[in-house]
Amino acid sequence: MKNDKQTTKQENKRWTRIDEISPLDEHTLNTVVSKTKGMSRYGNRARCSVMLPVEIAKTVSSLSKRENKTVNEIIVELIKMIV
Repeated sequence: MKNDKQTTKQENKRWTRIDEISPLDEHTLNTVVSKTKGMSRYGNRARCSVMLPVEIAKTVSSLSKRENKTVNEIIVELIKMIV
């Protein structure tokens, strides 16, 4: 049986690591990152920096707190809504 500290820590986990991606996804990721200025590879994801205007920063912050998600998760979810 897990102690209360371990259970609470796991229940509050805000992100999960992607351990493996398919060879095709890895090739695609490498291609996209190598052809895109300002984007780099970080593990099994593409990494980039975003400068947010004040209003969008406030929205992302509010959603992050309300939904108990990381800022990155919120930004990815918002982008998925428009893609």
